[in-house]
Amino acid sequence: MTEKLITCDNLGVQKGGQWVFRHLNAEFHAGECVLIHGRSGSGKTVLLESIKLITSCSEGEIKFSEAGDAKSLRKLMLYLPFWPKLPLRHSVERYVRDSEKHGHRQGTAEAVIEYFDLESVLHDRISTLSAGWQKRLQLVQLLFREERIWLLDHPTALLDSEGLGMLEGLMQTRRQQDGLILYTSPLSQVPEGTELPEGLRILQL
Repeated sequence: MTEKLITCDNLGVQKGGQWVFRHLNAEFHAGECVLIHGRSGSGKTVLLESIKLITSCSEGEIKFSEAGDAKSLRKLMLYLPFWPKLPLRHSVERYVRDSEKHGHRQGTAEAVIEYFDLESVLHDRISTLSAGWQKRLQLVQLLFREERIWLLDHPTALLDSEGLGMLEGLMQTRRQQDGLILYTSPLSQVPEGTELPEGLRILQL
């Protein structure tokens, strides 16, 4: 049995007097990749924010395998929101160099530039990039950071086939390192009979 990292025990979140979701019970283990499905407004993003301790739970409890206060627990998790929060006035190169400086893996900037094929836009200001390029640039954090748990909100949105392949490779590596990935999808349901890749599990909200 793989190590259990997070448990949601009868979890519920209420906003504006309305329940976003209730009675959610789930366990998440090392080496897993969990796809969180649901219609718009079902609480996919809210669930990620609750686990990251950004949004407070209205009922139930989230339990972590490691003990600690909220600040120390947040350091275990890397959260990438749907829309990249990038310094738009910076060049791509400056963003990569700054990310390396504040990340956990020093001396890897050149490898990151090569992996994400950023050479052609390296000296461009981020504000001039397309939404797809900005989304790809957001994924740079996945190579510079070492948090064991990734919380990715709609990470596949806006990516082209090349970007999707890069993301898939990074997620596979993280799983092999006994990490945990929780990510959201805008699809309301998985088509019946769909064969899931090994290690991928679906949580339907």
